[in-house]
Amino acid sequence: MNKVKLGTVALLTVSMLLLSAVKTSNDIYFVPAKEALQQPCITEPKAVTIEAISEEVEQVPTMYDIPLDTELQSYTYDLCVEYSIEEYYPLILAVMWHESNFNEKAVSETNDYGLMQINKINHKWLSEKFGITDFLDAKQNIKAGVYILSTYLLKYEDIDKALMAYNLGETGARRCWSAGKYTTKYVQLTRERLEQLQYKVK
Repeated sequence: MNKVKLGTVALLTVSMLLLSAVKTSNDIYFVPAKEALQQPCITEPKAVTIEAISEEVEQVPTMYDIPLDTELQSYTYDLCVEYSIEEYYPLILAVMWHESNFNEKAVSETNDYGLMQINKINHKWLSEKFGITDFLDAKQNIKAGVYILSTYLLKYEDIDKALMAYNLGETGARRCWSAGKYTTKYVQLTRERLEQLQYKVK
């Protein structure tokens, strides 16, 4: 019985010495067995999730082969992130495409200006809110357009309703909805542009 106990003690002592070995650089040293017993032998690895990795990786916007330079595409994406509609970034580009064919100097017969065809009726309050001085300036125009469309997207949570409100104004869109009309030619053509964009990824 004593031999068994002594053998067990000897085995435990060797195990403690092995577990107490700590490697730093190229040297190995030992800590007292009592101290080693107070230290965990195995450290559970910290769980790493895809979500955690995604948060650390800077999001890079998709670039498209369209008549809008990459700087303005990136600027548009950054605004979408700022207004919490980054998933609608391609939709914003589709609106530009349908509204002005990416012509930043476009002015319509109904007084719509620039890339996103901001109607003159909205110029005053947008200028006061954002300090916009030129609606034919690409960046200022995009900022105004993204802000307006983001408001409708977040409010209605429906692409067709948001596009109708952007095109007709909320009052005009509500008249259509009251009459049971929930889409328009404008919505259909913008959706076509959105579909075409997927074939223009760089």
